[in-house]
Amino acid sequence: MKKLSCCVEHSRRAEVGKRGIAQAASVVFSSLMLIAMPKCPVCMAAYVALMTGISISAAAASHLRLGLFVVCLSVLGGLVLHGLCKRYRGRCKRLRR
Repeated sequence: MKKLSCCVEHSRRAEVGKRGIAQAASVVFSSLMLIAMPKCPVCMAAYVALMTGISISAAAASHLRLGLFVVCLSVLGGLVLHGLCKRYRGRCKRLRR
């Protein structure tokens, strides 16, 4: 039995809506991580100790902070590029290649 075109259209919209919510949630999470990230390594070590119960040195906290910063920026950059490519896919032939 064939599905009606209105049913197919509705299921596609539901899939797109779920993906959009997931992308928005990852943007919000990455942005909040960047905003809430402590600026000094000692504060980062204190946050890790409070959340996990594991104490780390200030040098390790500094490396952890830098790593988290790079990960958050790369996630945000990837999502921005994905959105731009999706938006301009039909309009610009150079981005398609």
